[in-house]
Amino acid sequence: MASLYQVKASAGSGKTYDLTRRFLCLLAACGAPAPAAAASCGLGTGPSGWDEILAITFTNAAAGEMRDRVIGRLKAIALGTPEKGIPLTPDMAARWLDVILRDLASLNIRTIDSLLHAIVRSAALQLNLPPDFQPAFVSMDAVTPYLDTLLNQASQGNEKMEKLLRDLYWAIVHVQQSKGFNAGEKLGDIIRPLLDGILRDEFTDIASPEELESRHQQLWNRTRGLIRAVLDAEEQAKTKLHATSRKALVRLQERDEGAFKLKSIAEPEVDKFLTAKTKRT
Repeated sequence: MASLYQVKASAGSGKTYDLTRRFLCLLAACGAPAPAAAASCGLGTGPSGWDEILAITFTNAAAGEMRDRVIGRLKAIALGTPEKGIPLTPDMAARWLDVILRDLASLNIRTIDSLLHAIVRSAALQLNLPPDFQPAFVSMDAVTPYLDTLLNQASQGNEKMEKLLRDLYWAIVHVQQSKGFNAGEKLGDIIRPLLDGILRDEFTDIASPEELESRHQQLWNRTRGLIRAVLDAEEQAKTKLHATSRKALVRLQERDEGAFKLKSIAEPEVDKFLTAKTKRT
């Protein structure tokens, strides 16, 4: 790591200028480039090739500016305007400019994410990835194809997917008190923060479906117990709850868990959400 050079400074303090000079000095250290007729590989005769020089910055704009400055300074030196501290003669600068422009893609001035992309792509087969994979910088770009598949399967008779969506939309309507929504868009709004949390390793202790069902049953039993306690307290105190409140408690107490889950929503209403077309802007 002796050859690693890092610059930390505030905006406008000259980072790009300093890194450009550093890049040109390393380029000069590569020695004279091969003659134009043999320059297809772009390797110099010095200790390392120019395509082994790597400059990394944060934004595409900064990378583009640094790339322009490297080429611009080489052009200036080649035209007879030397720069102090950069050991490039006009002839060397002209030859390096020709080599780089012939293979501009090998000019390794990159952003951090493009570098990581290049590393992963070079090891795509070992990582069981298709060689032509494309990175997704927005989580919904990765989720959308699977979401479309789920909605299509539910609409084409997949009972498991249909039941999953029915339960989910029931929760959206009754828990979130949603009056109406676009099915695909709403589902995406729910999945996106979950996926982001998974990618950030925020979910370290995810319960199994069996454990969730057990917790749900415990909460349901506790709720019914609390309702019974409220009604008993009313009877012992010989007072009357508000009629609407008492009616709601009694109805909740009399319902079994399965009926409370799904029978309280009309089937046509669920079907409306299941058949809603996904609209995305």
